[in-house]
Amino acid sequence: MPFASPKKRRKLEQRISSVRSQLAKVKQTRDHYREQRDILREQRKVAFSPRLLLAQPLSGLGIEIGALHNPQPLPPWAEARFVDFNTREQNIVKYHGHEEVDPDKIVETHHLGDGEKLEMLEAESQDFVIANHMLEHCKNPILTIENFLRVTRPGGRIFLSVPDKRFTFDWQRPITPFSHILEDYKNNIQIEPLETYQEWQKLVRPKAIAQKMFENQSNIHFHTWTQTEIMEMYFRIQTDLHFPVIIESMISHGNETCAMLRKGRINDETGFAS
Repeated sequence: MPFASPKKRRKLEQRISSVRSQLAKVKQTRDHYREQRDILREQRKVAFSPRLLLAQPLSGLGIEIGALHNPQPLPPWAEARFVDFNTREQNIVKYHGHEEVDPDKIVETHHLGDGEKLEMLEAESQDFVIANHMLEHCKNPILTIENFLRVTRPGGRIFLSVPDKRFTFDWQRPITPFSHILEDYKNNIQIEPLETYQEWQKLVRPKAIAQKMFENQSNIHFHTWTQTEIMEMYFRIQTDLHFPVIIESMISHGNETCAMLRKGRINDETGFAS
């Protein structure tokens, strides 16, 4: 401003400074409300979570398997310890740079070991077991449920959620019938066959190398179900295998089916749990 007097320049600079100060306050207020908005959104997710609604009967001290950065929301009267193959530090390194995993939210590992076998836990030592999006990764899901029942106290509960293949990348894959997982259970399958990985390569990830995945026994969705087959599995381990399990509730929401099972006692006369 070559033609402005020093006095006018000072006034203009004061105005500019005042406007900048006001803009900074507006930005601070905006950021504050955005932060509050995001907090409320997260609270709504929990408040209206079907998983949390279904989990209300959980109480006492139990375990959650493979929670990683997204543990199951629990009511105040329930507390979970976490089971994982890796320590928290190992998982932070493993998932470094992974877009979907926030390293700050990765949970501590309280029980280190195989979540399918739970060999580190004593029988009837847990008030509940939680396994979200795990059974489809198990080579022998019926044996896994049997191990869940082994470590759960009578009257304790098992909370399971399983993806519905119709709403995932598995949508083109054939459904895994109950007869298949029953055969795996009877034969105590330990190695997933090459055909499973070839199907995965063909229908899910064409660039994958099935032979290499088979040799490494890579962890994929070994089984694919819809809501119908998930329900059938829970009913038939009760009716066909006489597992001491009572189906308390089930709900389908989004891409998953959630179930609450309760461990009962086998009635000697009927052969069923009560």
